[in-house]
Amino acid sequence: MSLTLKMKQQIADVLADDQWSTDEELTDVIIREMQLPVSYENLLVIIQEERPFFLHAGGGYTIDWNRYERCAMV
Repeated sequence: MSLTLKMKQQIADVLADDQWSTDEELTDVIIREMQLPVSYENLLVIIQEERPFFLHAGGGYTIDWNRYERCAMV
């Protein structure tokens, strides 16, 4: 099962809202609370790659999910 549009938006919302947690803490929260069909390792990579853009864009950033889908990460 892949991520739905709603799941992708929830991940983006968390990344846009949380500026203080570590990448690992965010990954733990997302996996635990959202129960996503994606591995911890893959989600951590996505967060580590995408989070800096959210922090600098001030909420106006959009994740290119196609990149991760092509790599079969989500």
